[in-house]
Amino acid sequence: LNLYPNPAADQLTLMLSAEIVSPVVRLYDQLGQEVDALPRHTNGNRIIFDVAHLRQGPYHVQVIGTNGVCRTATFIR
Repeated sequence: LNLYPNPAADQLTLMLSAEIVSPVVRLYDQLGQEVDALPRHTNGNRIIFDVAHLRQGPYHVQVIGTNGVCRTATFIR
């Protein structure tokens, strides 16, 4: 799982590896509360989230494939 840009202003792009099948993506704030889910735009192994509505601060991305593969990353808004 790679994400960019970091820090992100308006959009966050996630690049997924081929090992993640049919991903479910969730964003969590620093308190562990889910703030967004389900990709806005998907293009193969690339998912683009609109993060402009999020408050500034750290967030965690969790990607879980239907095959059980789970990856996490952190970004700053």
